[in-house]
Order: sequence, then C-alpha cells, then structure tokens
Amino acid sequence: MRFLKEKIVFQYRVAIMGADEVGKTSLIRQFQTSEYICAFDTSYDIYKEYAITVILNKEESGLEFIEYRLPDEESEEGGDEGAEGWSPPFADAHVVVYSVTSRRSFQRALDALTKVQRLFRRSAVLLVGNKSDLVRVRAITTDDGQSAAKERNSVFMETSAAINHQVDELLVSTLTQIRAKCKSPFEGSSAPPKQWTRAPHYSLSKSSGTHQNS
Repeated sequence: MRFLKEKIVFQYRVAIMGADEVGKTSLIRQFQTSEYICAFDTSYDIYKEYAITVILNKEESGLEFIEYRLPDEESEEGGDEGAEGWSPPFADAHVVVYSVTSRRSFQRALDALTKVQRLFRRSAVLLVGNKSDLVRVRAITTDDGQSAAKERNSVFMETSAAINHQVDELLVSTLTQIRAKCKSPFEGSSAPPKQWTRAPHYSLSKSSGTHQNS
C-alpha cells in the first residue's frame, strides 16, 4: 500500500461516435477493463455516459465517454437533427468508429469526421475501423481507412472489441492526442479541461508498465 498525496486531476470528455452496430458500446466496455485504469477507481454508466480514471506515463487523467449514434441518412428522426442537420457533441476528443464489414458505416464515419473537424478545430480526432477480426466479411481494407484518415489529417487505428484487439492502444492514443492538443488549453475556441482534487487516501495500485507510441 502507498499513500497518495492530494493532487489535481484533469478530466476530459471523449465522444465515441458511429452508426448503428459498429461496436461503440463494446469499445467503451473494453476501455473499462483496460490495464491503464486505476485499480481503486470505479466506473459508472448513466444514460450512455461512462467514466474512468487512467494512469498514463505516471500522470492521472479522468475520461468521460459519451456514446453518440450517428443519425441514419434515410431516417427522418430528429427533424433538423437528421442526417444533414445533426451537430456533434462537444468533446476534447472525437473517436469516429465504423465497422470494417460495412461500407455504409465507413461513409457515415467520414462524413462525421469532416463535420467534427470543421466545428471543433482543437479536438483530437481519431478514425477507428472496428470488427477487424471479421476477416471473411471485411468490406473496407486497412489501406482504405489509412488513406481516408491521412487525407483528413486524422489518427487511424483498427480494433476488435470482440477479442480486445488494439483497444488498450486506442485508449492510450486517444489520451495522448488529447494531452497534445491541450498543451495550450486556453488558446483557441475550446474550453479548458475540467479538473478536480483527489483527496489523500490509501490504495492498492497495479503497474501499467510503459507504452511506446508508434
């Protein structure tokens, strides 16, 4: 056991966005089991909002995940908030997810990514191809995703929430990108990250090891 002194912890908001059935909820659930999560923290699940605390490079950060379903192109739900009129939620990072088995979800993700980058210039943006384990029914190649992300100056990753492949790496990349964007948090149009003070307490802490960014 070790004593943790009182300290300031920054809290960041992460929007997990994508069409239906791309694995948004599954990715968030896997984030909640990451080796980088503090062993003494609990997570909550309220109205599609989830929160965890992460230790990366010996620095603690809070991450609040907002799950956002992209409106369907042919749906009339939401009136002005339909496929053309919808607005992305405010966040420090937008993780735009598609299924590698669905070209339709890929196109929706690209449209969403473009809108996010136009509205939130200081947000970290990641394009994620999920369900990479479904090799036989893959419709979007890795090169397709990489090329689209490169054209839009976005980070790209492929994951499989089903087998927990590259999910920890996605969590690390997301937080790394947020921290890089927030080095000057009071510049630009984005609001500074929230912060709270963690009270002193005893806890059992597991080591997260080191992570080399590629």
